[in-house]
Amino acid sequence: MTPDLRPERINLSIGSRCWVSCVGCYSFFGKRPAPLQQIKQTVARFVELGIVDVTISGGDPLLIDGLPLFLEELRSVGVRSIKLDTVGTSLLPLHRGGGVSMEEILPRIDILSLPIDGWSEETVAQFRRGRPRLFEELRSVLSALDSDHGNMPVYINTVLHSQNIAGLPQIHEVLRQYRSIRHWNIFQYTPTDQASDAANCTLSIGNAAFWEAAANLRRSVAQISEFDIEFASVADRLGRYLLINSDGTVWMPDVSGRTVTFGSVFNREAEILAVWEETARFLCTETTHSAKGLHAASIGR
Repeated sequence: MTPDLRPERINLSIGSRCWVSCVGCYSFFGKRPAPLQQIKQTVARFVELGIVDVTISGGDPLLIDGLPLFLEELRSVGVRSIKLDTVGTSLLPLHRGGGVSMEEILPRIDILSLPIDGWSEETVAQFRRGRPRLFEELRSVLSALDSDHGNMPVYINTVLHSQNIAGLPQIHEVLRQYRSIRHWNIFQYTPTDQASDAANCTLSIGNAAFWEAAANLRRSVAQISEFDIEFASVADRLGRYLLINSDGTVWMPDVSGRTVTFGSVFNREAEILAVWEETARFLCTETTHSAKGLHAASIGR
């Protein structure tokens, strides 16, 4: 029997703008800026339903007007921990041009997540485009965190795709230079209906290649990694996140990258959670059965 599934945390994917353009972006963007008071009320209801951890993402949440006050209001309704997923561009005054500063944000969150998908400007730009010095900016943010905010746990998110899979050791060499980094998430890229067919074809990697890369990296860095490393395939991520975009629409990607939508969350939180759990359970069961079928077929050969 498949156990009941509940989201680990609510993912407020409410940043309707971004500093970069990812060629394989999976986000199901809303069409308007997030109504923060309605979002706060929704989070309060989910806290009452027992989900007390929140991720804020997008797009880029640093471009949300009124973000510092919104973070404080989330605490006031009972949120236990807040993780902020951001490109990080506005955290340094030199690169601000909108957004909020490190001093405004860090005291109000528990975890800062930053994306690093390569080991140079060129390799980062294979996935994230629109800022030609993004790699340098991210390294500057990490250096500033090490110098002045060493107690802030930093998570690094890497999308592993066909163009960077051979360079995982080089990415690790970059990351191990920063003591703020506590955790490294490495996510398998697979096709998504939010990206173009060309991007999906170019970037996709299969399960065998993904797990082979995981094994090779673990062997090569077993004695030298200063932070936790977590590999997560598409199947691993099924049923873990309840995503809400800036319009208040709830969605999740299925194992094939199709966007499954559940309608507006506002004033429907308990109903949405029940339907979300049922859908997540179905998708996980379907994926498990498919994997068993492939395994049986391979034995038969």
